[in-house]
Amino acid sequence: MYELDGRLTALRTRAAEWAGDLAAVGADLDHDPDAVHRVLDTPVMRYLATARYAPSADTPSLTSGGHRFSLDSVLEQVVFFEELAVVDVGAVLAAPGAPMAGPLVDLLGDEEQREWFFAQLRSAPTWVFFALTEPAHGSDAAGLTTRLDPDGDGFRLTGTKRYVGNAPRARLGVVFARVRPGPLGLRAVLVTAPAPGLTIEALPTIGLRGAALGAITMSSVAIADDRVLGRHLPATRRGVLSWVHVFNRIRPRVAAMGIGIARAPASTCAYTGGPCVRPHATGSTRCAGASKRSDNSTWRPPGRWMPTRRTAGWPPPPRPAPPGWPRTSRWPVWSTSAPAHALTIRCSASSSATRVAWSSWRAHRTCRS
Repeated sequence: MYELDGRLTALRTRAAEWAGDLAAVGADLDHDPDAVHRVLDTPVMRYLATARYAPSADTPSLTSGGHRFSLDSVLEQVVFFEELAVVDVGAVLAAPGAPMAGPLVDLLGDEEQREWFFAQLRSAPTWVFFALTEPAHGSDAAGLTTRLDPDGDGFRLTGTKRYVGNAPRARLGVVFARVRPGPLGLRAVLVTAPAPGLTIEALPTIGLRGAALGAITMSSVAIADDRVLGRHLPATRRGVLSWVHVFNRIRPRVAAMGIGIARAPASTCAYTGGPCVRPHATGSTRCAGASKRSDNSTWRPPGRWMPTRRTAGWPPPPRPAPPGWPRTSRWPVWSTSAPAHALTIRCSASSSATRVAWSSWRAHRTCRS
């Protein structure tokens, strides 16, 4: 088992202190993804909005226990994001900033491109998308078909991207496209929104709606030559290798957030210091010293709140599926429960019934034969 040294323990302590601010909107993001605007002025959101995740003089200061951090190492990112995810991973994903596009611009951008890009993040809370996945090429990213066609002194971008995090909120992003067949014919370009020919729409999702997944359609979007990343690099370093490098850096962070979610049940009262008491019928676990919402619908501890499986009336009766949802035994039939932050999916099959209770940041799955 890996033991954190004093420096990383100080980072974890600071992340835990900041994470308490996420609880204020965690339960509300699934109803209203725009609720994230209520906490943009908190320390954790201000830091995430401008974090560069690379050594740089522009990296904002994060200090704790006499130590200074820039989250430029994967280990620091793992410690930091695991602690935030214990409280609410949906709020983490809703934060402004460039957690994926930033490292890519640092990797491929020239000095002028890096300065322009990160200046956008410093000027105001800015969401940045990273558009790689396409409707027909999710796991086969190298097979993407979005085109970057020459057009005079610049290019025209045409294609479709899907499942792009924070796309509906973003006014800046990175799009991967193809200039010619083969693995060396891929490029990444900087795109600003809105722009003529660029259409971004939100996708309906179940759970983690704070991530604001979107679909992007590009129809001859004008791209200036100086917005093509890696133009000063050899072709072997600006295509597939670039996103593989970025993914290798962020995958441990994603895994750490999964661990944070798994830790949540055992850490419910970590921020209040009080013992946990039995679950309430409202679907939450209350800690000593917890406060009740004014509408009497849900209990919340001051620093952390965890929805749990309801003790009665679970699962609720199914309701009709949304329009267009497939109505076969292999597809979910939606049903909702009170409190409103919980959502149940009932999957019918011949041998089992799977009930998945989605909350704003935590899922429970129970399979019964």
